[in-house]
Formats: sequence, structure tokens, C-alpha cells
Amino acid sequence: MNLRVVYLGTPQFSATVLKTLLEAHTFVVGVVTRADKPQKRSSKLVASPVKQLALSKNIPLLQPTKTTDPAFLSQLRKWQADVFIVVAYGVILRQELLDIPKYGCYNLHAGLLPAYRGAAPIQRCIMEGETLSGNTVIRMDAGMDTGDIVNVNHVAIGEDMTAGDLAEVLASSGGEILLKTLREIEAGTVRYIPQNHAIATLAPKLTKGEGLVKWDAPAFLVYAHIRGVSPAPGAWTRFLFQGKESRRLGILSARMESSSEPHETPGEVLGVAGEDLLVACRQGSLRLRIVQPEGKACMKARDFFNGQSRGAVLFF
Repeated sequence: MNLRVVYLGTPQFSATVLKTLLEAHTFVVGVVTRADKPQKRSSKLVASPVKQLALSKNIPLLQPTKTTDPAFLSQLRKWQADVFIVVAYGVILRQELLDIPKYGCYNLHAGLLPAYRGAAPIQRCIMEGETLSGNTVIRMDAGMDTGDIVNVNHVAIGEDMTAGDLAEVLASSGGEILLKTLREIEAGTVRYIPQNHAIATLAPKLTKGEGLVKWDAPAFLVYAHIRGVSPAPGAWTRFLFQGKESRRLGILSARMESSSEPHETPGEVLGVAGEDLLVACRQGSLRLRIVQPEGKACMKARDFFNGQSRGAVLFF
């Protein structure tokens, strides 16, 4: 493949895709990634996974503070790219930048457009109880995930799959669908299908508060919510400490127990099953497996429960 490619991306998802392209001998003439960020609880700057990969392969690298900076745009033009590939770069790109490459800019979106446009398609689709996801490659325009569709692949969402699990699967298959797109661009056989904007839905970035579990819902939706916010921002609830004080409890692992029986008190602890804790939802129940009380280490749910007054209630 002789296309000159500039790659824009930042997180591990994007690094996995870039690795696939490089292993297929894609001619990546430059990489653009976000500025290094301080570590949590530290002032030490950490390079993005995409930057680390680019440096290990001796690929020219840019980290602009602003993508509208004239000096940055000038350097992009000097790379004389045929195509820009954008995968989770993290910034909306202006038309001036999109117009630089000969054949345009193409984005790998980790969702089935026009559904779940935005920063969190993986998390949102699981939280909504979807059973199918996939990657969509679009030719970018100035809108947010609004460009014409070029290629799509589909991935089944397993019943216990978390957002982290699905991200790994989509990243692995995302590189292949981009390689297919690049071959079609080079051969002149690429096709563009306009999105149906009337049926578009949004998937905005999750806040920490959205990790809060609401037990007053069917168990399958509560479980979908927990899986969708795992590993980040993470699921959590509150429990009654000594029958009066509410404290935060992180939920690191859970499983469906049943989905049919109704409960008058969602969030009530129904009992212990082996190492797990059975918790009532509005309809059905869940097993909590691994939890983390605020300010403490992770522990088995049974051990947490044994340390509380029996009959403690989880609530939303």
C-alpha cells in the first residue's frame, strides 16, 4: 500500500488500531496525539499510548496545543498525506484541517452510526441493553460523527461483556476495517453512504455521577448499567452504615441472578450465596461479587456484608 497516511489518536484503543495498521506495513508518515497529561495523584507527565507506540517505531510526532494553530497546520501540509485516519483523537477537527489530505479524513467510530454519536458509544450502547455493536468508518465532515459511511463491521455484545471487554474487541477488529477502507481508497472503489440523520442518537461522555446504580429498574438493565460503566467511571451505590449513615460502595464485579420476580424494596439485600451478595432490583435480582467500600481495599461482597449489620439496604 502506497498511500501516505497521517494518524491522529490518543488512548489505548487507538494505539491498538495503529499497531494493526503498522503491522500491515501501512505507510504512516506522521502521528498526531494529545499533549502529555499528569498522572493521577502526581505531577509527573505521562505520554499517551499512541505517542509511546509512535516513538517506539520512530514515526514523526506532533502534539499541538490547538489544532487550529497555523504552525501545526503548516507541518501537517509538509507531510503531504493522501489520507488522515482519526481514531479517538479527542478533539473536534475544523474544516481547514479536514481539507488538507488529498483523499480526505476518515474516522473509525466504535459504534453503529448514526446511533450513539459522540465520545462514549461503547459505554452507552451497553448501558441501554443493546446486544449488537460494531465499528463504523466515515469520511469526516465538520459535524460530530455526521459524515458519510464507508464501511461497517458488527460485533455481538455478550451477556457479561463490560465496556472494557467490548473496547478490546472493537479495537482488534477496527484496524482490519480501516485497512479495507485504505485499500478501497487506493483502488478508487470506495463508496459513500449518507447517514440517516433523522434516526441519529447521541452518546456523550460519561460523568462520574453516572456510575450510580439505580436499583429501581429491571435486573437486566441494572446489570447492563454496571457493565457499561466498567471499568470507567465505575459503578457505585450507597449503603446504610450502622443503620443510619450513608456511605459509598464501589461495585467491581456483579452477575445476573434472576430476571422475573418482582420486589417491593429495590436495593434490599436478599441474602448471601457463596461468596456473593444477592440484591433485589425492581424486577429480578443481581449477585454482587467484588465490592470496594469507600476508603478501603477491594473485597468479596460476602466479607463486606459480614462486616455490616445484617439486613443493610443498598439504595439509589
